[in-house]
Amino acid sequence: MFEQISQKIASYVPNLNPFAFFILTLFICLYVFWKECSRTRKNNSSVFDAFFVSVVSGIIVGRIFYIIGNWGEFSRYIWYWLPYEKYGNEIFLFRLLPWRFFRIWDLGIDILFLLLGFCLTCTWWVLRIKKWKWSHLFPAIYLSSFSVLAFSFFSIGKITGNNVWVTEGLIMIVLILVFFVIKSILIKSIIGIGEMKALVCLDSIFVIVSTGVIIAVYMNSQMSGIESIGLSAFVVWSLLGLFFHIIDTRKATVTIEKLSSVRNVSIDDIRRTIRLPKER
Repeated sequence: MFEQISQKIASYVPNLNPFAFFILTLFICLYVFWKECSRTRKNNSSVFDAFFVSVVSGIIVGRIFYIIGNWGEFSRYIWYWLPYEKYGNEIFLFRLLPWRFFRIWDLGIDILFLLLGFCLTCTWWVLRIKKWKWSHLFPAIYLSSFSVLAFSFFSIGKITGNNVWVTEGLIMIVLILVFFVIKSILIKSIIGIGEMKALVCLDSIFVIVSTGVIIAVYMNSQMSGIESIGLSAFVVWSLLGLFFHIIDTRKATVTIEKLSSVRNVSIDDIRRTIRLPKER
């Protein structure tokens, strides 16, 4: 029974619209972002604002660099200043330039530059607009962007029948799940400053390992010059973000030298009768 269900799902997946998978991936990314931000007790509305603005910016950047990298494909279209064409009773929308630039539902988006646009916009939004601590938000930004890459590789590989992409996506998804499991165990088992140090150590290991996986995945494929620039920029952002995350966390670790500045309270003070002033 389960084999029949899995076979039906496998046969149905390639027929789905890739844009539906893209929207599902963004919702998964939103959940990961919200889950990580909830550990810092940030307001949900502020979290969603930061995510929404960053995703829109990332999609725009990803679309622009996809057009630049595939200009040979776009240059064969003629410019047409109306958003539609009409041939007989048929109407075609956004098929010719410049309107074709807006056809993001065809998934003409460079995922690597989408991640870069998302990360840079979210960094600016967090530090300049919200003025939040970088140590609070860096794990959420990095993990959610890595989730987009993982599920994009898996879903696109499933749709196109590219087993290499499916395998690479599964490796990244497993890495995310392992990270979540270990992090939940650490939060439940360690309390205080030890928890903070353990989480920073775990975040550092995850960023280094996952960044290495991203580099290996793109190095195994034929990268264009633009993709090489995007990969280098993403790696630099990841390592610099991790560095400042560690520095910011160390500044937040405060050693309390004195428990209280109030004088010691004796037993006689506790037993003394408290007299309230009379009302006038």
